[in-house]
Amino acid sequence: MFPAIFLGEFLLLVNTGPLDAAVINSVGAAIRSRAVAVNLFVIHALGDAFSPSLMGYISDRSSLEAAFGVAIVAIFISAAILLFGSRFAPRLMPERTSCGD
Repeated sequence: MFPAIFLGEFLLLVNTGPLDAAVINSVGAAIRSRAVAVNLFVIHALGDAFSPSLMGYISDRSSLEAAFGVAIVAIFISAAILLFGSRFAPRLMPERTSCGD
């Protein structure tokens, strides 16, 4: 069971680094810290604040499987939004190095 838990947590959190990099690369240097703070606030407000109560509410009225089904649907919706949004992300330009030529 522990390898499955590890794999699940890894797959849920593997997008954290690229999302932070996308936030940092898409705002100016003067507001980067503010943008990261807003990003963290929104992630925790939407994910941590209401999800335990919502999962409990759904599982009390139907089943725990249904509650996890709703969570899985939410994960797929967020993945689709991120994939759609990646089309509009600024492209990184390769660094130019001076070779003295």
